[in-house]
Amino acid sequence: MRAQPTLTQDASMHISWAPSQKCDDSPGGNCALCNEFALQCLVCLGGYGFNSRGQCQKCTDAGIQLCLTCDLKTKPAKCLKCLGVPTHDVPLSWSNPGFPVYQAPNGRCKRCDRVDNIGCLTCDPTGSRCTQCNDGFYLIGGTCRRCEGENCEKCNQLGKCTKCVSSKRGPSYGLTAEKKCKLCRSEGCVSCDADWRKCTRCMDGLPSIGERGYGHDGKGNCLPCASPLCAKCQRDYKKCTVCTTNPYSTVPTYLTPTGQCKKCLIPGCMACSASGQTCTQCQDGYVRTADKLCAKLPKCTVPNCYDCRGNRAGCNKCAPKYYMAKPNRCQRCMERCEVCHPGKFNCKKCVLNYGLVKGACLKCDTKNAEYSFCEECNGNNKRCTKCWPADKFRPDPKTGGCVRYRLPDTIW
Repeated sequence: MRAQPTLTQDASMHISWAPSQKCDDSPGGNCALCNEFALQCLVCLGGYGFNSRGQCQKCTDAGIQLCLTCDLKTKPAKCLKCLGVPTHDVPLSWSNPGFPVYQAPNGRCKRCDRVDNIGCLTCDPTGSRCTQCNDGFYLIGGTCRRCEGENCEKCNQLGKCTKCVSSKRGPSYGLTAEKKCKLCRSEGCVSCDADWRKCTRCMDGLPSIGERGYGHDGKGNCLPCASPLCAKCQRDYKKCTVCTTNPYSTVPTYLTPTGQCKKCLIPGCMACSASGQTCTQCQDGYVRTADKLCAKLPKCTVPNCYDCRGNRAGCNKCAPKYYMAKPNRCQRCMERCEVCHPGKFNCKKCVLNYGLVKGACLKCDTKNAEYSFCEECNGNNKRCTKCWPADKFRPDPKTGGCVRYRLPDTIW
């Protein structure tokens, strides 16, 4: 049997769909989305629901079949969502059982065994008429028929293609005047719907693995970003918006005001300012100095001690990201926390691009946080309160993100 896909959440509270053991320590296990610090489950795995003890339990334990989410606290227990039913918060690939399912008037999930399974996604309560089709099919008279031609994602009631298959990471197709799907001509193109010969969107690289992206050349073609350190250069292949962060390199990158990616050469620095002359965050084992550089921690006998003046065997102050657990003993704060006291779970200040919420550090979820312009955010993570570099960006009260100061176009 295929391993159950899980909805996981790391310490930054960013949700991602992937198999994970992150929530194994939550009460009862089988948790998909959890608060690791409080060991509290927020969302159960597919096929599970909360019981009266707040634990995740199999829906089938209550005799509920083909169910994605269920409520086992009620009597009788009931299914909240059947497998295969499209929803904005659950990828269909995780919940599709391979055949159409419908929810009967009694709340139970049943297989659409009276319709042709090919192309049918959901059916009516009788189980005999299809109500929604998979991509590549269209609905007519309660049945699903395949769209004309190959690589078609959506089509009209006559079977003529209206939208071709596109992918952020793979081959994409454009729609010709004859309503046929043709492979986008330009390498690195992820959308060419209007004209297969001209690309409308280029492929972004993956910053976390150091993958180079593609950008427009102004003529409908996609070219590799001019800098090999650039992951995103969507509008202009010569100007970068997001630099790569190669996990195998100890040398970080930074984005200049002119849209170039360069290596940060400040010793011990994890994140450079836009000028490359100062550091905004130091690596472990270093501390940020008054002139915004990084100094190596002194060699105190106590591990991770920052200040042991007058007594090398003792400790007056722990290094950033550590707290004094006991006299002369420094322990690590929770993940993403810069300063904590008392105890690892009582954070006072978070690292760059994270906001403080009830003692925990959560990823700033603002419009521009992806581009690392948001330095600090408020308690609900939706509004940025401090941007960096501060001389280039400011918080926007309308969007909650960071916007650039009005500067001459020649500067940016």
